Amino acid sequence: MNRKVNLNNQTIEYVLIFKKKKNISIKIENSGEIKVLAPLGVDYNYIDDLIIRKANWILKSLDKMNKESSIDNKAILLGKYYNLIINKSHEDKIFRDNSNIIINSKDLNRKYINELLISWYKNMALDIVGKRVMDISNNIYIRPSKIIIKDQKSLWGSCNSRREIRLNWRLVLMPQFVMDYIIIHELCHIKQMNHSKEFWKLVESHCPNYKESKYWLKENGAMLMKLT
Repeated sequence: MNRKVNLNNQTIEYVLIFKKKKNISIKIENSGEIKVLAPLGVDYNYIDDLIIRKANWILKSLDKMNKESSIDNKAILLGKYYNLIINKSHEDKIFRDNSNIIINSKDLNRKYINELLISWYKNMALDIVGKRVMDISNNIYIRPSKIIIKDQKSLWGSCNSRREIRLNWRLVLMPQFVMDYIIIHELCHIKQMNHSKEFWKLVESHCPNYKESKYWLKENGAMLMKLT
């Protein structure tokens, strides 16, 4: 059960879980999510009051976690790792320079910041990946009827008989040569709706080093898929 308490214009969200236990415990996950484990039958208002009493400790812990993340964490874009810098701000905004991705956030809760970053990645994918599909399709003279960039949990891309290709927004995290391979792979399915020898010959004709890209995905793909 998700609950909220307000304290000095600061909203604290937490997950309440009732269990067979004697005492109430508060746990802050690495993701920044706050979990409260409480005995069965404890009054909701009592738990809210406890959160308010513990608010200073909770907020200090979250702030410490985010300060550590601003030093240690990295963010990846187009295969390049950037320092991830998080600042408290009156508005949400993300931008980058040559070595940093800077997140200005109204809320330093790690879950909130992660959602901001994922949303930014998805917008970048619409621009970067979408444009790259058009460039490649024009170069190899295989044009899709529709390009859909979306969240896919297990596929990098797909193509259907209507010549529509769907691509995972996480392509924007990869080096361009890997992104290009996935795009070419799906465009080639417009000509060959299978993985026959003819299909792979077609892929190789447009992407001679495709095996290098497949190896990169084998080594790094699982890590990228965990970004949610």
